[in-house]
Amino acid sequence: MSIYRQVWLAAIASMALALCGALLASMLGARDYLGSQLTLKNHDNAVALALMLSMDKPDPVKTTLLVASLFDSGHYEEIRILDPQGATLTQRKSVPAASQAPAWFVDLLPITAAIGQAKITSGWTEAGSVLLRSDSRFAHQALWDTAVQTALAAAAATLLSGILATLVLGRLRKPLLAVTQQAQALSERRFITMALPNVPELQPLVLAMNSMVERLKAMLETEAARLERLRQADRTDAVTGLLSRMAFLQVLHQALDTPSSGTGYIVIIRLANLAAMNRLLGREPTDRYLQAVGRAVDSVEQRFEQTACGRLNGSDFALLLPAHALPEAQAQQCLRALQSVRKQHWPCSDNTAWLGWCRFQAGETLDAVLARVDMALAAAEADLVDGVRQAEHARHIHLPRSTTQWQAFIGQAIAQNSLRLALSPVNSLDGQLLMQEATLMLSTVRGDGSGQASWLKAGQFIPVAQRLLRSAELDLASLQIALKTLAAHPEWPALAVPLSAASIASSGFVESVMAQLDTHRAVTPRLIFQVSESGAAANLEAFTTFCRAVYPRQCRMGISQYGSRFSEMTPLAELGISYLQLDARMFIDLEPQSASTDYVRGLCTLAHNLGWQVLAQEVDTPEQLASLRELGCDGASGPVWGSGS
Repeated sequence: MSIYRQVWLAAIASMALALCGALLASMLGARDYLGSQLTLKNHDNAVALALMLSMDKPDPVKTTLLVASLFDSGHYEEIRILDPQGATLTQRKSVPAASQAPAWFVDLLPITAAIGQAKITSGWTEAGSVLLRSDSRFAHQALWDTAVQTALAAAAATLLSGILATLVLGRLRKPLLAVTQQAQALSERRFITMALPNVPELQPLVLAMNSMVERLKAMLETEAARLERLRQADRTDAVTGLLSRMAFLQVLHQALDTPSSGTGYIVIIRLANLAAMNRLLGREPTDRYLQAVGRAVDSVEQRFEQTACGRLNGSDFALLLPAHALPEAQAQQCLRALQSVRKQHWPCSDNTAWLGWCRFQAGETLDAVLARVDMALAAAEADLVDGVRQAEHARHIHLPRSTTQWQAFIGQAIAQNSLRLALSPVNSLDGQLLMQEATLMLSTVRGDGSGQASWLKAGQFIPVAQRLLRSAELDLASLQIALKTLAAHPEWPALAVPLSAASIASSGFVESVMAQLDTHRAVTPRLIFQVSESGAAANLEAFTTFCRAVYPRQCRMGISQYGSRFSEMTPLAELGISYLQLDARMFIDLEPQSASTDYVRGLCTLAHNLGWQVLAQEVDTPEQLASLRELGCDGASGPVWGSGS
């Protein structure tokens, strides 16, 4: 029984007991009062009758008539006249009649009254005596009426006290429930604070709980800041703040090794005469020039999602662009920006930079892609003037080119349900299945003239769908397929469905998701929604609303591609996240005692303290798996387990 109900019942029981006690005391007092009044009445009536008989010499006929007239009033149980020797001269006695009060009440509260006695005299001589007993039925009736009225008043008072107790306890219940919810949130790794209640006794408890939550959040933020410093030291260039050579090559390697990445473009930028500038102007002006170049290159990256830019060496910068980008136009725009920067920092130089770019496809080797783009860069540099060169494609890829074509292509795929989920297992490090991870694929016709259908990876069409505001439709279709798949595979522990953060932020998306979940209640506890870290950080308010909406449906939430923006993601601690999936670039080249290793180890420790699992994405080799096990990782996906379906 809840404490609220116990207190409520205790208050009502206390009030009821108090009123019952008051009722009993009142009844006992009323009974004694009525008994004493009857005694006085018996005595007074006996004295009055004796005086009437004493006025004249008692006559038997007159005495009988007088007694009969008094008795017939109906208020007496017995009237008896005795002679001086005690013999009965006249007697009238009623047959006991039933009282209007219940018999049990009469038995429970009997009213006793002394018989009234008085002497009859004739002059100074005693002529007899009067004995008189009043009928107690009327007293019991009065006592019963009083009891009923008092009981009704007590019941009304009890009801009123119950209403007042409910109101008072309701005022107390709200802060108690808030404290309970705060404690429950802590057990679910969500850190929330609450306002001080108006109840003084609860204020110290709320202050203590809020203080504990704030300390935990401060600890989380401090640890996050430390890990962010480690990440920055290991992955960024000290001068420009862009990705270091190793970090950028890890990103490119990941794009080539991830089947869902599809295609993309790499642009290499080589600054002209940087060594001469450093020699003539010195280190500080050269560093300022490099910083301005870094900002110009980074401005190109910020126009797209799923991109990266970095500094490969002293004069070489690199850009990674998604499949839907127009690399030639972006490269030319970047060149114009660099020329403007060069004129501001070194106007005496004739040349600014050379750019080479090429298209790559998932499955190619890193060396092959770099070799092609190096050839394009060498061709641009050989012209001796600023320019952009394109490398030859590795293979022909047939995709829509214009916005209109993409709109029609995606709309037709949704209308014809030309979608399916590619599944890959996510296992614990000992090989036990934790969940299936789904990736949406879209059917198209090959561009080799065969007319055969092929399946596009998510990386080839999802970025375009987001730009065209069609990602919500694709995500809803993906969710529908996932729910049906879960129902068909009860043996799976869980199925993770990726969602675009742009979809979560779109109007009506959350309501549509809730409608689908409500029609598949049986499988929702095994459904996991997975959002990328960058998407969640960019749409944190919408992501928070979505998490709170799906939580009552028993769905879980996971964060994928985790590790690049950890310092911005401390609000995740309040959302009941189940796991983090580390981006593969974080553990491709883990070296003992390196900053990357310390970062991953610290991240695992902090996540475990918050009750989250840590999973690794796209693990290639058993050696990587062994390293991740030592660092505290809980599970992994990727080629190390074999291909998915």
